[in-house]
Amino acid sequence: MHRQTSFLFSRLSTLIPTMLACCALAVGCDTNVLPTTGPSATNSSGGDATAPLQTGSSDVFGTVTRQIITETNRISFEGTLGHLDDRQVFDLGPANAGDRITVEISGHGGLNTVAALFNGNSDLIDASDDRSYYSGLLDPYMSRVVRHDTRNLYLGVAISSGRHFSSNQGRFAPGSFTVTVTRQPNQSYDPPRQQLVYLDFEGGASVQIGQEPIEQMRPFTAESISARMVGKTDAIIALVVDHMKRDFANYDVVIYDSRTHPQPTGPHTKIYFGNYSASFLGLADNVDTGNRFLDQEAIIYTETLGMFENMLPSMEEIAMAVANVGSHELGHLLGLEHSRDPNDCMATAASARQIMEIDAGFIRSEMQTDVFPIGFQNGPQLLTWNVGRSTNNSARTRIDDLVMQEKAATNWRDDWGVPDIELPKCGGCARHVAEED
Repeated sequence: MHRQTSFLFSRLSTLIPTMLACCALAVGCDTNVLPTTGPSATNSSGGDATAPLQTGSSDVFGTVTRQIITETNRISFEGTLGHLDDRQVFDLGPANAGDRITVEISGHGGLNTVAALFNGNSDLIDASDDRSYYSGLLDPYMSRVVRHDTRNLYLGVAISSGRHFSSNQGRFAPGSFTVTVTRQPNQSYDPPRQQLVYLDFEGGASVQIGQEPIEQMRPFTAESISARMVGKTDAIIALVVDHMKRDFANYDVVIYDSRTHPQPTGPHTKIYFGNYSASFLGLADNVDTGNRFLDQEAIIYTETLGMFENMLPSMEEIAMAVANVGSHELGHLLGLEHSRDPNDCMATAASARQIMEIDAGFIRSEMQTDVFPIGFQNGPQLLTWNVGRSTNNSARTRIDDLVMQEKAATNWRDDWGVPDIELPKCGGCARHVAEED
């Protein structure tokens, strides 16, 4: 699914709306039992395909409704959401690598839903809130080729809770919906592809992310964040580049920066560092499921970090925050959604201290509830499928290991009662037309 994302690497949540990459700190997986009965399914030619419906169970999803599809058949079935926090999960049966699964959902009476497809480990394959945010097509749509054999495909449907770059039109109340699922076996899919990334600290003209306003990017300077950082621009850039390289050290992601390398001439992702935004800490072109588009852009609004000045962040903490936001936005461009664990780069950041003090990495984490209320995202597995493993056998080292003396001093904020700052969520995923892989 190809959708615009932005990332106020955490959302200045109470300050400003946006929906890309924020770090929600909620922990624990909600496994409320789902309804044990459901309507019968019909095949594409009409008639009962699985009547009466059977139910099964999942450790993560609770009770699930079985809607098994054959290798080539198309089935349609109905579902009902009884309250705002309700969701239904359907077991679509096993799938093989190369199966294209297409899911179309229509909410009755304008019901605005969100959907997600998971494998047998309850790990995300794809998610959809709007078929096209900018075109006003509100219903979820997914068409994805499964890249690994799985004993179960789970389809979850819930009432949309997205507020940033997802439609707020339609009806957010109990209601019913229709699901149509098609399986096409033996479809081709892209192998992992190396991703070149260019970190641009020099500024740029007429930079536009998705259909957001055009930006004239100013060069990055440390003093644009804090007057205390005068003369430390090069040192902060070096720390940011080093940190992001460590985040992606296990994967076939090659990172260059504008201070040491010319811009690549081939397909590459470009990340700009600079400027201020009242709404975002970061903004990326899309959540590029499968990493299908090698030429993309993102902005990290580094001047927005000036809001942290009352917390007296150190040079290393500023670099940590910038790098965490940068890796988060790059994660979106490589196909990752939002998650909940603050130790995960894809978590929606909740506070200034989270992005300044936690050296996040890519881990398996619970989904952020705005993506889907339950289930997991396996970041390392998705990156391996999308870009491949690193060929230089490097291993990620946390930046904490390099600046232990600085890290040990962060507790002074607790000792002195310095209040934390809630963040604007990363500018969420502004949905583009749902692309097929």
